[in-house]
Amino acid sequence: MAGIQIGEDVSEEESSDYGYETVDKQYVAEEFKCPVCELHLGRQAEIEAVGLEVYHSETEERERRYEEEYNNE
Repeated sequence: MAGIQIGEDVSEEESSDYGYETVDKQYVAEEFKCPVCELHLGRQAEIEAVGLEVYHSETEERERRYEEEYNNE
């Protein structure tokens, strides 16, 4: 299954590890290829038609991203 990331939500809850944040990432499938039978589905409609999930989400922790300070002198 291959696809692209379509969204990302940073959780407001505190991570268990200081300096890290919990992120929910959403993906959408764009292509499916079976390495065994070589079935190839090249569109979302085809993937949905065979009963595979098109949307997928994952939760991960990453190092917190801080905005750079403004140079106001």
